[in-house]
Order: sequence, then structure tokens, then C-alpha cells
Amino acid sequence: MTWQDYYFQYQKNLAKEYYIPLLKNWGVDINGRKVLDIGCGNGGFITAFSEYNCSCTGIKINNFNWKIKDSISFLVGDITDSSFNKYISKKIIK
Repeated sequence: MTWQDYYFQYQKNLAKEYYIPLLKNWGVDINGRKVLDIGCGNGGFITAFSEYNCSCTGIKINNFNWKIKDSISFLVGDITDSSFNKYISKKIIK
């Protein structure tokens, strides 16, 4: 197993076993939601959310050679750059 595979699975398990149950415990219905993961690494965290019919977008400052899935989009950029923030607000957040 490569480090990238391990890290992807670690992120996915963390979301599935801790964060998603925590949100559900707080009464948050995650089904069909839009999820934005800033600093998404290789996408394991949002992959777990995509299993709940979520529309997921991951943002990373550099390309991470992501495993592409239909319900997940990845953007490369610096969110502190004002032109990048405008792009997100126009394309992702509605």
C-alpha cells in the first residue's frame, strides 16, 4: 500500500466513523448536501460524503492526482487569492 492510498483511506474512515456520525448526532441531514473541503488532500474525506448523494468539491493549493468520481470536483488554487474566491462563489456556491 502506498502512502497516498493509506492517507486516502485514513481520511475516508475518519469521515465515515467520526464526522458523519457526529453531524447526524447533531441533527444535520447530510443527504444531498453540498460539501466544500478546503485543503482536501487526496480527497478521502469528501469521498465518504459523496456516498450520501452529496455534491462534493475539494480545493487544494496544488494538484494531488485525485481519484476522480462523478459526484466530486477538485479545484487547484489558493483560496486567499481574491480572484479564486470569486470563481468559487460563481461556480460552486449557489
